[in-house]
Amino acid sequence: MHSFLLRFDNTFWYLEKIAWEYPEEYFFKTNDESEWTPAMHLEYVVRLELWMCKYLERKTSTDWLHLRLSGLENYLGAERMKIDYLSHYFINPEPRVRPPWGDKKAPRLLEGLVRMRKRFYNLFQEMDEHFYDRLVYEHPRYGEFDVFLCMQFLELNARYHGQKMNFILLKHKENAALKVPA
Repeated sequence: MHSFLLRFDNTFWYLEKIAWEYPEEYFFKTNDESEWTPAMHLEYVVRLELWMCKYLERKTSTDWLHLRLSGLENYLGAERMKIDYLSHYFINPEPRVRPPWGDKKAPRLLEGLVRMRKRFYNLFQEMDEHFYDRLVYEHPRYGEFDVFLCMQFLELNARYHGQKMNFILLKHKENAALKVPA
């Protein structure tokens, strides 16, 4: 099994732990109306992974010879991406992925994540190894990615949204603790 798939799984367990810790009354609420709810964050992760998996399935279903090899400039773009995610720089959502509605409950969204992980495992078991160092996806901000960078992007995205969900939960708990009983 590829090491990036193991890291991908660790990210899934991280998200699952956060989602199950959420009391349902907080899952659909946020402290600021302009922010996404935890349900929206989790739904976006599922939607982006589904979109990326379908995209990679299409891109790797043809001959790999027409795709350019990845190089140093691609990894420099990925380093910029890591710095942005770690510094919580706001990154606009992928424009080709429909924005989340935030109306699905945590178990249903987590089932979607499990299906995505299985789909990714199948994709990598069937994928020709020649695709691994080929540029298969172009991010609007960070440039072109090979398969490994796509997986790193999904991992960072999931961690970012998990941290956002965690922050919202902590704010809810803090607000609840500050309320004075009547």
